[in-house]
Amino acid sequence: MIFTFPPTTTERVALVTILRVTVEAGGDLVHHMNESRDAMVGVLSTPGAPCSDRIAALERYLPFAFSLVATIEAHPSMRFNDVLKYEWSSILYRKPEKKFEISQRLFDISSILSALAGAKCSQAAETIATATSADEFKSSAKVACKLLREAAGLFDLNADRFLSHWATFPSKRPPEVMLPIARACALVCIAQAEELTVKKGVLDGTPLAVLVRLVFNVAAKYAAAQTLLTESNELDDIDKTFTAYVSASAHYHRAVALKMVAESFAEQKTDGVVPRYGEAVPLAIEAKRVMALALKIKLPERLAQLHQEIETEARALDELHDRIRRENDTIYFVLPIEMALIEI
Repeated sequence: MIFTFPPTTTERVALVTILRVTVEAGGDLVHHMNESRDAMVGVLSTPGAPCSDRIAALERYLPFAFSLVATIEAHPSMRFNDVLKYEWSSILYRKPEKKFEISQRLFDISSILSALAGAKCSQAAETIATATSADEFKSSAKVACKLLREAAGLFDLNADRFLSHWATFPSKRPPEVMLPIARACALVCIAQAEELTVKKGVLDGTPLAVLVRLVFNVAAKYAAAQTLLTESNELDDIDKTFTAYVSASAHYHRAVALKMVAESFAEQKTDGVVPRYGEAVPLAIEAKRVMALALKIKLPERLAQLHQEIETEARALDELHDRIRRENDTIYFVLPIEMALIEI
């Protein structure tokens, strides 16, 4: 499943009053900037606004936000008529309704990029949810993968271009403005895109060896994101649904990858004689151990789909282990014909 971030909201900022301009053209630009931001605020404040509307509103104002930051960077001594403060809710804070008011020139564009990435993830989830057949899933997966990769790029852009230039961080801040958290979000988005690629590959008949490598890559990205989250000072403030999703996904996909390798060994022939049960059994045992770690994580109702996927794969893994263990025992304990002829 695709993790959906909660929609964010922001408050109006009187840019026409705060920004000091010396020429008429500058005044017109600030006026248009103020109008565009007010329009964005209106869309984001609308309960149940479609993801497409939120994305469009954020993208319309984004060039103005970038222009303002670039202008301030180019003129460090630029003066204001009042303190430039922004107020935004968070896509990751444990209380999604809480808003953070921060006087930081980069806070607005950083929050816009995070909100835009979150909205693209939600739209990707909606796109996949509309698929009712294999063909529709293949078509929807392409669109969703593109959205998820764009979201990952936005998180990375935010980290590289803006968050890395914050001189100081306030004690009260949204988790996603910290570099490790933004990096973790980007990894999760890429992992989700690759996860959809695997599911589409199964339908397309992609060779198992290719799928196994992809699933291991998915597990590695989730594991890297989990490390960034757990080692961060923001861990206690991050929505527990997100941390549980990342942790469970890391264990789950590694277990699935190990299961796929075990299956391939159980079907593979050694010298054209027998499957490689002796190698498949320990892989299945390790897969069960890792899957148990995923099952141990308490997933909230919001992640019911992921919980169901894990349970389904766990049952299939148990069946696989029982089957290859029986086959391996049969091969191990059956005496060769010539041994039966020896008199003891």
